[in-house]
Amino acid sequence: MDVRLTRLETIRQRKAEAARTEFSRAYRAFAAAFRQHEELVQRRVAGEQRSEDLTRQDMARLSAGATTMSEIVAVHDAVERRKAALALLDEEIARALTERERLRQIALDKQKLFLTARRVAEKLGLLVEKLRDDEISLQIRLSESRADSVIKDAVTGRWMLLQMDS
Repeated sequence: MDVRLTRLETIRQRKAEAARTEFSRAYRAFAAAFRQHEELVQRRVAGEQRSEDLTRQDMARLSAGATTMSEIVAVHDAVERRKAALALLDEEIARALTERERLRQIALDKQKLFLTARRVAEKLGLLVEKLRDDEISLQIRLSESRADSVIKDAVTGRWMLLQMDS
């Protein structure tokens, strides 16, 4: 019985360790997705600021002197291209946010599995320890019981086992 419990305890510990490893991987994937999302948001803010600066410069250049219709159209097209680039970046941010949330949920699920596996392994360890203690206690009581079940024959001087009632 003792060997089987030890083996079961070892298996549970391995499962807990495997669950911890899976949780670590899932958390690293989530952290990477989080960093990527943050970088995209920062790029979006910087891109929007740059676009506004360029638009202001273009408007200042246009208002500084005489301009042709083609220059106005060129400025308008440049503004539209920058808006389109920001819209593409917004789509990429939304995709990254969706991926980040998906990976966050996976990491939370893996964390729950890890915590459950760890609790089960700890409880099993306590159970195995208690069963071992009980087995040792039973062995001690059995040996004491056997020691109490003998008497010394007064005539021969030998120890004789008492006959148990059937």
